[in-house]
Amino acid sequence: MPVFDTTLGLIHGHQVKGGSGGVKAFMNQHSINRSPLFRLDHLVMAHNHDEFDISLGRGPKGLVRRAIGLAPMDGGSAWFEQMTGADSDPGVTTFIVREGYGYDSTSLKRWHDPVDIEIRRQMHAF
Repeated sequence: MPVFDTTLGLIHGHQVKGGSGGVKAFMNQHSINRSPLFRLDHLVMAHNHDEFDISLGRGPKGLVRRAIGLAPMDGGSAWFEQMTGADSDPGVTTFIVREGYGYDSTSLKRWHDPVDIEIRRQMHAF
């Protein structure tokens, strides 16, 4: 997806196993195979339960390539809880892409509803 002179790739978080740790292996494999993901400036993983912003080395334009794991917008995932035993808070992730610069990591913001988070904590209290 082009944004100014930056190419973002958007994938679903369930396409990569192992959370943020699995992202580097995922992208390394695409690099070896020279897939279209290899040509991205930044990878955005939607509906990810492990929020992150990690470096993936240098991209095709010589700038640092980033992988951004977005917060899930749903109220929770039984599938994720059953697979990992973990929980994740719903939210929205925003960031800015600047022309001539690309993804501005200083602009990354996670928006979570504190009331919803407190309710979820109380539901899981022992």
